[in-house]
Amino acid sequence: MVKHPSPTPTEAQESEAQDKQYNMRVVIPLIFVSMAGWMFGADTGTIGGLLNMEDYARRFGVEREDGTYHFTAERQGLVVGMVNIGTLFGCLLSAYPAERFGRRKSIMGWCLVYFIGLALQLSAVDSWVHVMIARIVTGLSIGALSVIAPSYQSELAPKSIRGTIVTTFQLFVTLGILVGYLINYGTQKWHNEASWRVPIAINFSYGILLACGMIFLPESPSRLYKLKDEEGCKKVLAKVRGVTPDDRFVLRDFEEIKEAVAKEVEGGPSAWGDIFKKDVRYRTFLGIAVMSFQQLAGANFFFYFGTNIFTEVNIAENFVAQIILGAVNFGTTFGGLYILERFGRRWPLILGSLWMFGCFMVFASVGHFKVAASPDPSSERTSGLILIVFACLYIAGFATTWAPAAYVIVGESFPLRVRAKCAAIATAANYFWNFLISFFTGYITDAIDYKYGYVFAACCLCGGLLIFFFAMETKGLSLEEINEMYHSGVKPWKSGNWKEKRASKEKGALHELVTHRDSSSKDPNRQTEPEAESESQVRQLCLVFSSEVSHPTARKVDYIMDTEKLNRHQMSKAQRLINHETLEQTEARLLQTPGQEAWKKIGVKHHYGVCVPLFGLKSNKSSGVGEYLDLLPLVDFCNSIGFDVIQLLPLNDTNMDNSPFSPMSAFTLHPCYISLTSLPHYSESTPEMKGLIADLQEMNGNERVDWKKVRELKIQWLKLYFALPHTLDLLQSADFKSFIGNNSYWIEGHALFSHFKGMNQYKHWEDWPETALLDKERDEGKLKSISETPTYKKFLEQYKQEILFFQLNQFFCFQQLSKVKEYALSKGVYLKGDIPFLCSKDSADVWFHRNLFQTSASAGAPPDLMSKDGQDWGLPLYNWPEMEKENYKWWRERCRTASNFFSLYRVDHIVGFFRVWGVPKGKKPSEGGYQPSDKTQWIPQGEKVLRILLESTDMLPIGEDLGTVPTDVRLCLQRLGICGTKVMRWERAWERKEEGQPFINIKNYNADSMTTVSTHDCETLPLWWIQRVDEAKAFCRYKHWSYKVEENKPPFTVDPKTPNAKLIGKSIPPSALEDILRDAHNSASLFHINLLSEYLALFPPTTENPKGLVYWNPLLERINMPGTVADTNWSYRMLPTLEEVNEHPDLKAAIARTRTEATAVVSQRQEKNVRQYVREPRRLPDKLRVFPGRPYPLGASWDGAGVNFAVFSEHGTHATLCLFDSTTATKETHQIEMPEYDDFVFHCYLPDLRPGQLYGFRMDGPWEPFNGHRFNPHKVLLDPYAKAIGRDVTWDDSMFPYSIENEGYDKDLVRNEDDNAAFCPLGAVIDSAFTWGNDHPPNIPWHQTVIYEAHVRALTNQMPDIPEHVRGTYSALCFEPVIRHLKKMGVTAIELLPIHHHVDEKFLLDKGLKNYWGYNTLAFFAPDIRYTSSSDVLGAVNEFKTMVRVLHSHGIEVILDVVYNHTAEGNHYGPVFNFKGFDNTAYYKTVEGDERFYFDYTGCGNSLNVRHPRVLQLIMDSLRYWIQEMHVDGFRFDLASTLARTFYEVDKLGAFFDIIHQDPVISKVKLIAEPWDLGDGGYQVGNFPVLWTEWNGRFRDDVRGFWNGKGTSLAELATRITGSSDLYSIDSGRSAVASINFVTCHDGFNLRDLVTYNEKHNEANGENNCDGNNENASWNHGVEGETDDEGIKEFRWRQRANMMATLFLSLGVPMLLGGDELSMTQGGNNNTYCQDNELTHYNWETVHKDSDNTDFMDFVEKMINIRHSQNVLQRRRHFQGRSRKGARDITWYLPDGREPHADDWHNPGQQCLGYIMDGQAINEVSERGTRIIGDTLLILINGSFNDVDFKVPSHSSRMPWSLILSTDRSLSKDNKMGHLWQSGDLFHMKDHSVSILQLYNPRSRIAKANPQR
Repeated sequence: MVKHPSPTPTEAQESEAQDKQYNMRVVIPLIFVSMAGWMFGADTGTIGGLLNMEDYARRFGVEREDGTYHFTAERQGLVVGMVNIGTLFGCLLSAYPAERFGRRKSIMGWCLVYFIGLALQLSAVDSWVHVMIARIVTGLSIGALSVIAPSYQSELAPKSIRGTIVTTFQLFVTLGILVGYLINYGTQKWHNEASWRVPIAINFSYGILLACGMIFLPESPSRLYKLKDEEGCKKVLAKVRGVTPDDRFVLRDFEEIKEAVAKEVEGGPSAWGDIFKKDVRYRTFLGIAVMSFQQLAGANFFFYFGTNIFTEVNIAENFVAQIILGAVNFGTTFGGLYILERFGRRWPLILGSLWMFGCFMVFASVGHFKVAASPDPSSERTSGLILIVFACLYIAGFATTWAPAAYVIVGESFPLRVRAKCAAIATAANYFWNFLISFFTGYITDAIDYKYGYVFAACCLCGGLLIFFFAMETKGLSLEEINEMYHSGVKPWKSGNWKEKRASKEKGALHELVTHRDSSSKDPNRQTEPEAESESQVRQLCLVFSSEVSHPTARKVDYIMDTEKLNRHQMSKAQRLINHETLEQTEARLLQTPGQEAWKKIGVKHHYGVCVPLFGLKSNKSSGVGEYLDLLPLVDFCNSIGFDVIQLLPLNDTNMDNSPFSPMSAFTLHPCYISLTSLPHYSESTPEMKGLIADLQEMNGNERVDWKKVRELKIQWLKLYFALPHTLDLLQSADFKSFIGNNSYWIEGHALFSHFKGMNQYKHWEDWPETALLDKERDEGKLKSISETPTYKKFLEQYKQEILFFQLNQFFCFQQLSKVKEYALSKGVYLKGDIPFLCSKDSADVWFHRNLFQTSASAGAPPDLMSKDGQDWGLPLYNWPEMEKENYKWWRERCRTASNFFSLYRVDHIVGFFRVWGVPKGKKPSEGGYQPSDKTQWIPQGEKVLRILLESTDMLPIGEDLGTVPTDVRLCLQRLGICGTKVMRWERAWERKEEGQPFINIKNYNADSMTTVSTHDCETLPLWWIQRVDEAKAFCRYKHWSYKVEENKPPFTVDPKTPNAKLIGKSIPPSALEDILRDAHNSASLFHINLLSEYLALFPPTTENPKGLVYWNPLLERINMPGTVADTNWSYRMLPTLEEVNEHPDLKAAIARTRTEATAVVSQRQEKNVRQYVREPRRLPDKLRVFPGRPYPLGASWDGAGVNFAVFSEHGTHATLCLFDSTTATKETHQIEMPEYDDFVFHCYLPDLRPGQLYGFRMDGPWEPFNGHRFNPHKVLLDPYAKAIGRDVTWDDSMFPYSIENEGYDKDLVRNEDDNAAFCPLGAVIDSAFTWGNDHPPNIPWHQTVIYEAHVRALTNQMPDIPEHVRGTYSALCFEPVIRHLKKMGVTAIELLPIHHHVDEKFLLDKGLKNYWGYNTLAFFAPDIRYTSSSDVLGAVNEFKTMVRVLHSHGIEVILDVVYNHTAEGNHYGPVFNFKGFDNTAYYKTVEGDERFYFDYTGCGNSLNVRHPRVLQLIMDSLRYWIQEMHVDGFRFDLASTLARTFYEVDKLGAFFDIIHQDPVISKVKLIAEPWDLGDGGYQVGNFPVLWTEWNGRFRDDVRGFWNGKGTSLAELATRITGSSDLYSIDSGRSAVASINFVTCHDGFNLRDLVTYNEKHNEANGENNCDGNNENASWNHGVEGETDDEGIKEFRWRQRANMMATLFLSLGVPMLLGGDELSMTQGGNNNTYCQDNELTHYNWETVHKDSDNTDFMDFVEKMINIRHSQNVLQRRRHFQGRSRKGARDITWYLPDGREPHADDWHNPGQQCLGYIMDGQAINEVSERGTRIIGDTLLILINGSFNDVDFKVPSHSSRMPWSLILSTDRSLSKDNKMGHLWQSGDLFHMKDHSVSILQLYNPRSRIAKANPQR
């Protein structure tokens, strides 16, 4: 048995002496804080004398009949008593400033109020009401100071003298009363106003002394700690004690404060209701009662009216009587100081009550029966003397007990979080009774004379009983110990020795704990949870270990804290390992930590998820083990139930080890998880490979993973796959090369290690001959690494194929897992990885980076209660100094690699970053030591490394911090913003053994943590329930449940010899399991992640339904059993397939129940949610803090701590920020004036706002329409820089700046003063954080670009393969069917019609239509909320970003159609949304000299004033925002000519172009101009400057004109085909790629209608078919509209194909109108701008319903494929017609074989043309400088109405020509594709057709079809 001696006498004496140490230079000034009491006493003492002064009574009293003046009872009561009303409210008002600004500043502030009250009293002339009000003001300050001053003293004073210090407050009260009496006595002889003004004026000096004295006193340490000034807190504590900040008693005091603040943070900001909550209300009512009985004890009866006793019995005059009573009061108070410190609080109060009871009984009896009964009281001198004696005795008793003790109790009893409010309400009760006594005593004594004393006697007796039964003894206890005592349940009459009993109990617990461990550790059958037991035991040890404990193990090992410096009480604080706090406080802290970027991306909100071992998943496509792509259906499952995290166990390659925590490499992924059936060219598998797949899939039904067989079969299959011919293409692909380049740090060395491992029969690398050889060369050459040796390089060459095999496997792993991450993010689900801290010694990392590891020692655990001898894990330690030399590159690369797949990651054994127990080689674990050995380096080292990890990626780490973790480590993790882990079954109050070690309430978990019900290393909940019965029953007691076990009979016979056969069929009741999971969802943690199997267990197999979602034997659900070596470890497989899980509605409903109720509980628990990204913003406090802010950036900018608002107005005079609390709000909740004005920008900063906040502005200024000014403060305006739309516009007359009811030409001149707040659009503050991952722009060169013009809604609104609720949104573009179609069509860039948020015009809505195209922009920074599938404010922003990221990942660029030429506000009759109201003349081009009107070059009512610097800035800021923040790749500028206009003319050298050209961001993206507008000279095709491309309207017109017989000549057609060199000549610095070629676009007929209608049919637009262009160059081919005539249909098909062929065969950049490939029709409507319906939505079904449509889409696909594959079609420069070594780049031919002459080019009858583009004469080089060559093509065009035979021209190569595509479908039917034509052969061309032939090249990808003759 181990003994635990008590501290030696010397140590105990030292502790007591140190605890009584204090610095008098601080203590003495602290005593003078009691000057606040003097101020109170002085007022009390002064007012009693003033009432008896002649001048005072004359001015403020009532005149008697004899001409003298006096105060009536009513007036006297009001003048005297109303100060107590002020003090009452002062008490209540004191709490907020004390909490907000601190005690010290509050005291100084209330002194100022005191001065104001005195000044008001002095300024009174003759109004008693004036005096009464002045005394109320004075009372406010006195009441507040009487609360704050004692609290400040109790917080700052050492606890050994705290009672004395606080008691001085009452001493100063008595001294103030006495001094007041003396001053009155001196001035009462004067008969003028000086008699009363001088006493009041002297009172100023007391306030001045207090205020000045506070300047030299420090803030309270509690306040400093709350302000995060830990060093300042320690310095104050040290200053008070007169020691250094590192003194152990200072550290102890600091820990106490930290504990108190933790509790305050735990509950969040205190509210008045909190003081009546369960854990505080007892003390609240006790404080109210104590302070009430202090007043009801009757002392103020004597102070206010006691002088009447003296005068009534003719002993002394009033003023002398006052002095006598005051002197007694003051003198005896000194005794109170001694009594309270010597005898405590309880007994002095109890005995004082009895003493005062006796005094009052004598006083009342003598007074009533003698004095009052006498006809002449003045003759009762003896009775009078008795009254005076007992009055003085009473005052002596009161002054020594209740007077000071009541304030001490109030100052000590309350928790820090609510101390100010509790003290305020208690003191308010005191002043309330004080007022009642002062006001009514006169009336009462008139009625019952001295019997009034019996009332006070009874109150004294009741006060004593109150103290005995309810008040605790708090002498000598710290404020935190007092708090703990009240929670302990000790009876008040037994509280005197509570501290000693607690200490004794703690030492007994230590003794029992150690002896229990000594005995239980010898029991081999004892089942414990290692981490949980260690955690609980350490928690108990922390309560009792101190520097005096002499247990041998404790002396050898450094437990959690430095036990040489910290005492027992500090160690008890380790139970609270991380401060608890509200979510709002967590957000504010986390967004200021080094992890803030990760938190911004993941979101500081509640996350829910599942944890799975990948090997345990099973789908219909699995091959014996869970695979990477099995995660896709799991993502769908999580998305369907509202979960957003999937946590995976480590996925690293473990080679022959099953454990995922024993990786062969910290970087490589496990090849056994590759989804084989999804690999490229899987269909080419050999029979042997197919047989292996069949064998693997047979194992899907196994209960466990057969790792050995799976590994063998999969590696065998991969080797066969590697031998297939297509592997060479994969190894040469750009993706594979990029993968190798991106992972060059590790991929090569780890591949070689993997090969050597197998080659050496999996021996340890130390036993390889290759290692010996490499080490020898390294040592001889004094090289740093084996990679620098010649032999290593030789090995790389020697085993090149083997290395490539390994690298290709990793490539597949990376591709598949990256695909999962991408898909998960598109669904709003985050993958969470697992990164173990330590590495295996037998790993590629240690082998390759020997210098980074200490192989001479291994990691382990010290001797502790878990293992007396310690543990040696055999894992190498890190060589941190070497790591640091390389700037921790190994760790950086490890995290960077993981970031390819994960958004979060679990850090196993995170404490290892701070310190690890190192065991030297050959030594016992007990002979080891912590590394670093210097404990002062633990925190700096760990913090430094973790900071680097946080900086390296945007992944969010979550620490596994179970077990023995130093408190400082936990606090460091908290500082860094790293979450810890809470396992519910282990979160218990282990130290409270006598209470059964109750479970910790889930709501008391700290927010930055992850809650889970179990881990991969412990039993699942059902198994825990039936195996750990004692623990389960304890949990039942905690939940007030009865313990029950669900038992079901399996449909099979259980062999009793089966291990644990008794467990089969038993489980936790599903209802209990659901409740526990609900608790897990309800905890205060931000993360709630549980094993998937825990959710599946909600549906166990039962007798009635034997097919459940888990096994009959719950042991089969366990993943790992630590400390055992068994095949069942790490081989778990879930019973159902993921498809079955996804199709299980009851499971989803059960999870939804826990999830929904959790959400409800969480929202109830949080008064203010941290980030309500929902469309309704959080409720704001009534008063917001407003700071000046900055004038840049413009708009609303969230910086993680608050929001900066800045808005431009050059002519506005006054700006107001308007905040709205909901989208349905009809009025703003807050109006914030914006007085700051710099550079024409109004600005302010609000730290209380968060993302999601709805806002607008009001702008005042001149209303002068003729001068262009239309300011109207009655209109709420949308921020021009709004980045999200929180509420769309609702049309109402108030949306117009003028009164719309007016009629006539001048109706816009009268201002409309109707408020539009209920209808206006509102901006929403956004958080721009987003997980972009490794997103990068595809940067497709112009000459390789194929543009697809599409509308977000139209593209997917009828796509059947997309969920209906997602169709027509940004998210829909992320879905595989869309991506597949775009990739199939060869699209490299999608050009989206406007997605800036726009307004539907009122006239359209009135007709039931909408502005479908969106060319009516409202917000240039905000994505249109019409296209989001989310209801969140930030939904559109993040959804758009996700769309861009997904498209980029597939190599598709995103180009936006932008409208910067006009806005939605129309002309002078238009509405006001933003620009018109902010500054009309700045934003718009107004008519010079008549600014009422606007220039309109757009046909939309206005034109933006691009010549104004701020408007130009707006456009540039918007463009940069979409590039840098939203990652778009380019822009198409609508009516771009308008932007180039300075005043009237289009100026291609204007400022707009200059700024874009010099801008380093905008100039690098794709810039496309629509080179025209509606103004004079607006048609500018070909005139835009360099860097710009243009929609080539000439190409459209000439190609249409040629094929539809509208007169286009061969010369014009040839010019367009060859890149429009007449428009984009080399002389202008431009080339062929400056031409964006198109035949159709959104504006006009689509392709099918172009060949179906001669006339437009726009009746559906409601404008009598007057809208839209009348000139379309269309041709209906004989019938207007659709027809059944097969001949016409074929002709139309061919014409569409002709125009598509011309488009993609032409130099320049082709643009395909989305839907044309689907053969869509718009019914002849050529202006579908308002048709958001089936008319414009892509009908995907039409492709499959009509073979013509299918053929046409196939044709377009082939045509684009030809373009991508032929270099001659991707020329950057124009043709020159010159020869290169005998070959001309282009040669033209007529059908007869001759080259055309000049007349032929312009002959209207010549409609046939052929030309050769020679692939050997391209005369261009690639980016790497290599010459570009390609195939040679012959293009034959017949635009005539007759069939034509073309004479096939010859070529210098003398090779034949092969037909590769034709618009004449008969050639395909006649099997002419691939047919060969020799020079001179006739090629028959059908009328109106195009044929493409290629010079035969057997190696060409296109010419590989079998040639025919």
